[in-house]
Amino acid sequence: MLDIHNYRSLQIMDLTVNFVRDILLLMPERIIESFNIKRLDILDEKGNADESLMPSLSDSEIKKIYELLILSRTFDHHALSLQREGRMGTYASILGQEASQI
Repeated sequence: MLDIHNYRSLQIMDLTVNFVRDILLLMPERIIESFNIKRLDILDEKGNADESLMPSLSDSEIKKIYELLILSRTFDHHALSLQREGRMGTYASILGQEASQI
C-alpha cells in the first residue's frame, strides 16, 4: 500500500510533480525470462571428492600442477606489489583463483 505521507512535491510552472519513495508499487512488473542453472559438485560438505569425477593424474602431474599453483601465486604477489608501487599498469589479482588459470 502506498504511504501518502511519504512524498514531496515539486512545482514546475503550472505543473505539480509528486515524488513518492514507493513509486515501484505503482509500476506493473512482469517476468521477462526464467531459467535454471546447473551446478556440478565434486566435493561434498565435508570435503570428500566424488571418485567418479576425479581425473586420472599421475603423481608427477599432480606435483607439476602444485608447482604451477605456487608459481602463479608468487608471480601474482610480485605483480600486485609492482602495480601498487606505480611501477606497473593495471593488474587484476588472481589470488584465490590460481587453479582456474592452470
